[in-house]
Amino acid sequence: MKCIETHRTYYAGSYARAELFTRKQNGKPRRLISTDKPPTLRINTKGYKLKTTEGEVIGRGKSRQPRQIVEELARRGLNVKPRIEIDTPQEQIKTSYERFIEEYGGAQMPEKRRYFKAFIYREEAAGETAIGLIEYQRRKTLAIGSFYVAENLSDRKAYGEVARYIEAQLNEGEHGIIKYARQLPSPAQRLFTDRMTFKYEGKQKRSMAEVKALAEDAIERRGSIETTFNEPLPSGAGVSD
Repeated sequence: MKCIETHRTYYAGSYARAELFTRKQNGKPRRLISTDKPPTLRINTKGYKLKTTEGEVIGRGKSRQPRQIVEELARRGLNVKPRIEIDTPQEQIKTSYERFIEEYGGAQMPEKRRYFKAFIYREEAAGETAIGLIEYQRRKTLAIGSFYVAENLSDRKAYGEVARYIEAQLNEGEHGIIKYARQLPSPAQRLFTDRMTFKYEGKQKRSMAEVKALAEDAIERRGSIETTFNEPLPSGAGVSD
């Protein structure tokens, strides 16, 4: 890694921004990045590279855990919140560091992650609940579930049904990431937090249309089905929706 200097600017006694500089051969400082132009953390199967907006590599390594990488860079004196770009056979993600932490927790999760979407549909007058579920990878649908329950499940019970179903699908060492179109319990009341991460997803979002249709179909047929496809199907689902 290059020798990095942090220059902080204050305005009217308050912190305004930070800029990172390196030194040219003639000793003059050269700006690498600033808080309004964050670098990009690119991760693939071989590890990571941290690049400036001009494409200059200012950090590299073998880790593939964004939060771990950012914390290690901070220990070396490089305090940045980079844009995250992940490109592996399992994942394609392009997002800000803040949104990555919000959606995925940023914790040290197993390399093997599986992605799901869940939609809860209730016919309160009829006392019925339906659950639509999709497992996806990139923009391919791997499996679907369309489940009918002949009672009006509370938000807590519906969440519990989804959490227990997905936990049963996970193999040893796998972590589930679930986009969930319903109110979630508080973090302290969530199940299997070591095995899955739930993220609220607006039910009107276009990316939830497929899983919403599965829930509505369950109400119409008053029955449940689940299918795992031998060949993944094209889908609107995607990690970076």
